[in-house]
Amino acid sequence: MKLRWLVPFAFPVTVWAACSGSSPNWTTTPDQSSFTTCWNHAVAQSTPQTITVAAGTATWSSRWSGNPATNSVTIHGATTVTFSGTAGQSGYSAKWGDNSGACSSVGTCITGTVDTVFEPAVSNAALVRITGITFISTDSGSSHGIIGCQGTHTQANCRIDHNHFYMEPLSLTMFVYGGNGLVDHNEFDDTGSGGGGPMAIGGDVDSAGYLNWQDPTNLGSADGWVIEQNIINFTGATDGAVDSYYGAKVTFRFNNVTATTNALSNGIGWNHGTDSGALRSTVSDEIYGNYFANNTGAGTEIGNSRGGTMLYWGNIHAGNAPWTSLVLQYFRCLGQDHSSTWGSVCTDASPGVDLGLNWTPVSNVTSSVNAGFTTLNAKDWRVSHSYEAGAYIGPTSKNAGNYNYQNQRACTSSDTRPSFSQTFPFGKTSDGSCTWRNVGGSTAASPSPGTAAGFLSTAPDTTCDSGATCTIYFDTKVAGCYYRDQPGCDHNQVLAPNYEWENTGAQVPSTVFSTDPQTANMIVQNQHYYDYQTTGCSGTQTTGVCTGALASAAPTCTAGVGYWATDQGSWNTSSNGFSNGVLYVCGSDNTWSVYYTPYIYPDPLESVVIRPAPPMNLKLTVSH
Repeated sequence: MKLRWLVPFAFPVTVWAACSGSSPNWTTTPDQSSFTTCWNHAVAQSTPQTITVAAGTATWSSRWSGNPATNSVTIHGATTVTFSGTAGQSGYSAKWGDNSGACSSVGTCITGTVDTVFEPAVSNAALVRITGITFISTDSGSSHGIIGCQGTHTQANCRIDHNHFYMEPLSLTMFVYGGNGLVDHNEFDDTGSGGGGPMAIGGDVDSAGYLNWQDPTNLGSADGWVIEQNIINFTGATDGAVDSYYGAKVTFRFNNVTATTNALSNGIGWNHGTDSGALRSTVSDEIYGNYFANNTGAGTEIGNSRGGTMLYWGNIHAGNAPWTSLVLQYFRCLGQDHSSTWGSVCTDASPGVDLGLNWTPVSNVTSSVNAGFTTLNAKDWRVSHSYEAGAYIGPTSKNAGNYNYQNQRACTSSDTRPSFSQTFPFGKTSDGSCTWRNVGGSTAASPSPGTAAGFLSTAPDTTCDSGATCTIYFDTKVAGCYYRDQPGCDHNQVLAPNYEWENTGAQVPSTVFSTDPQTANMIVQNQHYYDYQTTGCSGTQTTGVCTGALASAAPTCTAGVGYWATDQGSWNTSSNGFSNGVLYVCGSDNTWSVYYTPYIYPDPLESVVIRPAPPMNLKLTVSH
């Protein structure tokens, strides 16, 4: 007999990507298809669900499309991110399962090659938590980031925590908007050169931020997005940590921001104003308890605020190069790019004079906004006519864009007119002895106040139909707030100054706030912004912000000045060594009143665990 070895037939071995499980627990491999299957199963339920994303690597090369969540869902990957040290101080650091800029075999790692590979939409009061994942972006044209969260106005809809983000050419890492939420205990390593920065924060995008401006501003609350205890490292060119817009409300606290490239534009980022398209400004920024290290070797701006109200306090400024001021600007008055939709020029020495521009108000239907139609009551261009400096014209021919122009100096127009330049902003064209500057807008006639949709005279952020009380154009003449959403102004266009105090460190500027010469007449120190001071704090306080025990506040004070009472408040429930405190503001009767108490720290959302509902109606069956 001949002995033969039996060789088993070799079937091909395939590791199938898969989603498995059932409500309320699902498990998936990290590939996009399997995750989408699990997500759609989870959001089809009516109770809280958990999706566990197994360790491994995957590349997502198309924009993710999943059903919106109306129930709470936890997405939990296998990357472990642990922190040591004290947030907002030197020595705060993190360790994660995936090192460097490449996926390793440790943890859950998703590489995105296109813009926004994962952006869940969340409605009602549902909460989506994204945790324990390494996200790497290689997309060179991202405008919304590798991940995002689209929430519901006024609802806390998302927590993004304990993730590691690594950006190569990316311009943004995440875009969160619509609702409110928490971004905490993440590490962002930005090596890109696209600008933007790690985070874009928006308010209600569908209404272009109008809904957020209609809501009262509640400083020290959970309104908006809280960004706390993150580590943000810049080794490439960027515009700073946060880019906010669309009526955003941002609390940025106890984060560590370190920059090591001289291409850094600023540290915190950009608060966009109501000056770039038909979109409303950021409403409010509360920035405190952060550690900013400028190791670029060159002076760098702390940040830039172009609208709303900002509180900037208790931050540490370190590094090998100085941080320069936090600039308060208003681009409609500076002629910056992309401000053509609004078109104001703010050239007169007296604030509010340019309100004669009379821009047509928005539609009374908030969702339609209709702010792109900005009409100016300007006279038609006339041949051989003498124009005073600053005169406005709206030529009706040779003007395909129907823009309006402002005369740069007293002059007489010529008989032969060239086509007017369509370049904006401040594109200039010469006509004989006249030089005209493009200020945008439409040449159609503006309706008179009270005859078209506008804003209520009693509530200038509320849109209305025509009528006796519907008399407010886009810009108003409210005392102190000459242009809509300008820095230092708040809900209903009332004065709400920017305050800064107790910012320290070897690289802190001597004066934190500054403004441009062109806007110094409308963004005024000790009216629209108040700087920290250590003198002039006893007896009578007439300027700035002072600090100390409440009992030591000056008995006589000028309305609007601030006093940080270090012995008040109990909002800081941590043991981080950062004190409590409450900001008081002086009224017209020499009385100090509570103006601002910071939001409770840590954010209570950190302790919320989305747990599936316990099983019900269990039945035990014994088989023999």
